[in-house]
Amino acid sequence: MLLDLVLAVDWVLAIYCWLALAAMVMVWLKGFNVVTAKTHGVAFVDRYLGLLVEPALRPIRAVVPAFPAASAGRPRSAPQLLPLQTHRTHQLRRERQVQGNPRARPARARRARRRRACRLGLEVA
Repeated sequence: MLLDLVLAVDWVLAIYCWLALAAMVMVWLKGFNVVTAKTHGVAFVDRYLGLLVEPALRPIRAVVPAFPAASAGRPRSAPQLLPLQTHRTHQLRRERQVQGNPRARPARARRARRRRACRLGLEVA
């Protein structure tokens, strides 16, 4: 049950990281006039990516100042920081999962530990 929850959180973080990356690319493409919001497909993707990513961007925008270039129509720096932040969160969660789960250790280390325990006459779970 708990493992299923951990895997679900892992899956959601991975998907959110990809969404944040897509939002960052969309900001770049719009900022450098590669695509325009006048196109129906671009407007649709931009709107829904904005709805999904905006709650995570608000705290970053409160901390990171807006550069003068951002008001001139150039991309802001907050969308570039969000994929880094979500990837780091995902990575930290996976590191903690590996440290806390003895089954996540490499098989070679488990076998070596069992051999040592057998030589000493101990029982290994």
